[in-house]
Amino acid sequence: MLLEGEEIIDAGCTCPYHYGGWCKHIVAVLLAYEQHPDQVQMRPPLAEQLAVLDRAPLQALLLELAHQAPRLNEMIEAALPLDLDTVQRRE
Repeated sequence: MLLEGEEIIDAGCTCPYHYGGWCKHIVAVLLAYEQHPDQVQMRPPLAEQLAVLDRAPLQALLLELAHQAPRLNEMIEAALPLDLDTVQRRE
């Protein structure tokens, strides 16, 4: 769930409900938050969470994600500087 102030920006669930609106799991989380806001842990934005990681865990995460999603691998490679005198070997 992504909140901006008191506004719900995005909500998602991994259950198979695809009939429009929110599934019962999202509704349950929202009700729990409304009734017991002090018991819900608010995470900082992703950029803040990543900012505290060292280089090695970030590289490991990127490599794992790129392995799972070939399109992400292409996006990462496109963002890297290109050296025309080299050939890259894929693992």
